[in-house]
Amino acid sequence: MKKNHYLIFAFVMCLFPLSSLFGQYEDILSQKSFEGLTDDDTISQVAYELGFNYRFSNSDSAEIYLDLAAEYALKSKNHPHYLKIKHIHATTLGIKGDFDQAIKVIEEAYQYALDNDLPKFESIYYYRKGRYLASSDKYDSAIHYLKLHKDMKVSNEHASTLELAKIYSLLKDRTTAKQYYEEALRILRIKKSPIDYLYVLTRVIDNYEGWGLISEASDLKEEYLKYKLERNGEGFVDQVKMHNYVVTPFSDFKELEKSIIEALPIHKNNKNWLVYAEASHNLASKYMERGETNKALPLLKDGKIAADQFGHNGWIYNYEITLYEAYNNLKQSSNALYHLENAFELKDSLLTAERIKSTNELEVKYQTEKKETEFALLKTEDELKSLQLSKAKRDNLLFGGIAVVSIILLSLLGFLFLQNKRKSSELGAKNKIIEKALEDKDILLREIHHRVKNNLQVVSSLLNLQSNYISDDVALQAINEGKNRVSSMALIHQNLYQEENLTGINCKEYFEELIENLFDSYNIQEESILLEKDVSNLNLDVETMVPLGLIVNELISNALKHAFTENNGSGKINFTLKENNGILILKIEDNGKGMKPETFLNSKSFGNKLIQAFKQKLGATIEIENKNGTHITLTINKFKIAA
Repeated sequence: MKKNHYLIFAFVMCLFPLSSLFGQYEDILSQKSFEGLTDDDTISQVAYELGFNYRFSNSDSAEIYLDLAAEYALKSKNHPHYLKIKHIHATTLGIKGDFDQAIKVIEEAYQYALDNDLPKFESIYYYRKGRYLASSDKYDSAIHYLKLHKDMKVSNEHASTLELAKIYSLLKDRTTAKQYYEEALRILRIKKSPIDYLYVLTRVIDNYEGWGLISEASDLKEEYLKYKLERNGEGFVDQVKMHNYVVTPFSDFKELEKSIIEALPIHKNNKNWLVYAEASHNLASKYMERGETNKALPLLKDGKIAADQFGHNGWIYNYEITLYEAYNNLKQSSNALYHLENAFELKDSLLTAERIKSTNELEVKYQTEKKETEFALLKTEDELKSLQLSKAKRDNLLFGGIAVVSIILLSLLGFLFLQNKRKSSELGAKNKIIEKALEDKDILLREIHHRVKNNLQVVSSLLNLQSNYISDDVALQAINEGKNRVSSMALIHQNLYQEENLTGINCKEYFEELIENLFDSYNIQEESILLEKDVSNLNLDVETMVPLGLIVNELISNALKHAFTENNGSGKINFTLKENNGILILKIEDNGKGMKPETFLNSKSFGNKLIQAFKQKLGATIEIENKNGTHITLTINKFKIAA
């Protein structure tokens, strides 16, 4: 450790007495973090990590560490890292409410970016300065910088558009605010980033209801629910834990509670069972969010009766899932499992109904085409007979020998026609038998994949129940990782019984859904980590997809857990899967804090053992680079394209 670094470190330690919030633990942690460090860039990285981790709990410590990190980033000439440090420093000051100082820091960073020809920082500067100015009630200046950010047309253009709408709403200029709200929605309708799109929709609906624009708010609620139904499948109602009534105009829970309780008897008297079921579920969900599951349970039972009266299996399924969660919260495992099984049965019945409907449509189409074919054949036979009669009349003018020859030829043609028709009929019957056998085989295979997927979901749910009784963090993490691995296998079987090809899985669709599920599992917001995918439209065999899916599950999980220790919108993961001359290339690259190759290869974790085992099964080689983050490349030699 360098001498001047020791002096700065000693100064840092003097600022925090042993009676502070972190006390000795913080001193020891910091000292151990810097032990034996001589490289400027490494010292900067460690100081940054400490500053980033303390920005909420101890902002004074965070600022000192971030200043130290910036000093050593300048020495090592690591320009991007210096800008990242300044960005977090400004954010820390904003958390403290020191917006003037936050503006000063972000302006210093912007000047540094200009001096070193780093144009990418410009959009961050405009957006951050605009937000800090708005928080300081300097609305005119804030509008100027947010418009500059918006005009750059960067990926988060909707964020500055939404901020402009909020400012004009505060200024009581509802006409301009409404224009910006609608523009933010237009941007996100094209981009369709689910988290941003639904968030902005709820904010706009909330404002429109507050302004008394009930008709327009109602249209946006319809848009919200339709989008949610599209994402969750048309057979099911909008899932629990989402906004059941999109948003509510009540800011006070007591007001909401009173309004719904007064309305419930009216809905029941009018036999408006769907509205009754929705309102009961809405209030029950609010109770559960507040930890008042005992209050929620009677409403759920009563609302379930209303859902039964209405007779919509999607809503009944929704109630079964919520009852499962309620009993799970109350530690009543048998009741929880009972409602979970009911939910799975309902889901099976909905899927079966969809399959029957699809089969009936195919049967109608087949019968229609068959009748059209028969009609065309009869018409052809009629035309043939007419021609034969015409020919017979002409033949009567010829002498007898020619007539006899003509009759013989016509008889021969008729015999051949009948023979051909009989063979066609036999061939058609055999084809139908073969088609029926293939159809039965397809149904059986789909049912097998369906049952396997359901069994894996039950395993995942049992792991979820078990996690409620575990207090040890390491064990809880292992349970959650196990759930993710089970889900990745369940997703394969789900794709198999839903797709036409029963032996292969479409890589593009499968990995998009798998990675989205992992983001949801680790509560990753899309604005904090940008995901870029480049996946070939390959159909791979199940034997390849199972180990490949589990490897991707482990590598993406590792990146989400360890690569990023901040949430400032700068995180990025690139996921690539390509086939090149008979070789399958998988690349997972992040711009996180990086990891030494030997650390990965020598890891004793269960996840690493899984990767090594499945790597051998696929005949793959693995390369790890620590270059502005972790870059992992898997070259796969043994893989099967689906037939």
